[in-house]
Amino acid sequence: MNTKEIFDEAVRAGRIAGETAKVNSVTLCEFSLKRPENVKRWVLNDGLCGFAGVRVRPANCAMANLLKRMGGYRSYENGGVYFPIHDFGQSYVRKTACAEAFASVLRKYGIDAWAESRLD
Repeated sequence: MNTKEIFDEAVRAGRIAGETAKVNSVTLCEFSLKRPENVKRWVLNDGLCGFAGVRVRPANCAMANLLKRMGGYRSYENGGVYFPIHDFGQSYVRKTACAEAFASVLRKYGIDAWAESRLD
């Protein structure tokens, strides 16, 4: 398979993983000790907010070069590139599932890749 075909397979796997990820809704509450009866509530149906992406190295491998040509990547100090997941709004769980599936496909083809995520 060529690099673009591997990328397309990784995108498909990531999209499926993100869409099928089990997400628990989260309820946030704000209240005042002076007026505890005035509670404000927000429900986040897509769970906690966060970020996720895939790191690929070295920065001059075929996949890293493809990601660089596509734009939207960031270089990092250890000689690779970081490709952020922009799908799934702010859903930490969905973005993380997508990034893990994406990286798993790349590793299947011998590409040094891993998912990274963090809560917002």
